Amino acid sequence: MISATQGVRRFQGPVEHVAPPSGPVRLPNTKGNSPFILAHHPMAWQFMDASDAWLPLLSQIAVVPGVNGVGEDGGSAAVVAKMGSKGMTVLMPGDARLGALRRYDSYWYDCERKGVPGRYYCLPFQRFSVVGKVTSSRVDEAGHREWLAELVRNGAVEPMPEEAFDAGLSAFDEELRLVRQRSQSGAPSAVRDLEAKEARRARMVAAWERTQGGEPPAEPEPQPGPLPPTRNRGRESAAMVGG
Repeated sequence: MISATQGVRRFQGPVEHVAPPSGPVRLPNTKGNSPFILAHHPMAWQFMDASDAWLPLLSQIAVVPGVNGVGEDGGSAAVVAKMGSKGMTVLMPGDARLGALRRYDSYWYDCERKGVPGRYYCLPFQRFSVVGKVTSSRVDEAGHREWLAELVRNGAVEPMPEEAFDAGLSAFDEELRLVRQRSQSGAPSAVRDLEAKEARRARMVAAWERTQGGEPPAEPEPQPGPLPPTRNRGRESAAMVGG
């Protein structure tokens, strides 16, 4: 974790602009935003099906003098200390462990709205193109996922703690419980949904095991679903199953 005395820099002043992959593009009808720094809380993780892995969820902290602990001169010592007090790791620009994105603070698109020029800051995974006056955006999701995994491998983000995995799995088990209840209706779509959810849970556990080792957590006990419709209460019971 970065302390208040590490990685301190000023955000104001000239920085070398990293041109977007598509070349210089001015985004029309787009309001500028603020530069930001990235931070990670140890409990912020999500399971990504496309990668079959748990990946960190990053927060963007706007860098505005006088806001979020940023000094009026653009100094970052206070904001780093503030995020650290919340248990977060601040991914400071310039950190070699960030790989190709170590200068993410110098990536922006020029933009303009109602005649007012500005800058739209984003990560390189978000790319814009302009045809005429129409702006299109696309996200390199595969590249983004690989970079998040790289942050963990390089030590920029601490490995997922067991508490975060338990919380994530517990939330998913609640979803699974509700799906099991719906599947009691016997509807093919509900049964397929249950099979997909159970397979996903197995992948979530396997992904955790690949990185942490040890015994997998026990499977949750099957929860009884609603009673089948009866002759006297069929309408009410059927409504419960459908809900």
